[in-house]
Amino acid sequence: MAGIVKECGGKAHLINGTTDHVHMLVSVPTSLSAAELMRHVKGSLSRRVHQELPGRREFGWQRGFAAFSVSRSRFQQVYEYIAGQEEHHQKVSFKKELTAFFEKHEIEYSETYVWP
Repeated sequence: MAGIVKECGGKAHLINGTTDHVHMLVSVPTSLSAAELMRHVKGSLSRRVHQELPGRREFGWQRGFAAFSVSRSRFQQVYEYIAGQEEHHQKVSFKKELTAFFEKHEIEYSETYVWP
């Protein structure tokens, strides 16, 4: 995934996740929107998985994604959060955490795009 981000002109600072989601702390080039970067990452990775791992034909992404900007002052905190995903999600599910985040910040979302 970091290589795909780099191909797009971005920089992957950290990529980590669990079996049901991935977090990416990336710098997105000004020439791309977050949506364009994610379309490229998801499409390229899907093609690679299907070509190189024939046993993973069922691999696929949910339709949507969530993207948030991070201030430089919060970079380290977000980095540590992403680094600790496996341990963190033993305590709280990703779905419960993201839903609470959306509600706390009054962010409208559609279940159709967020959950597979």
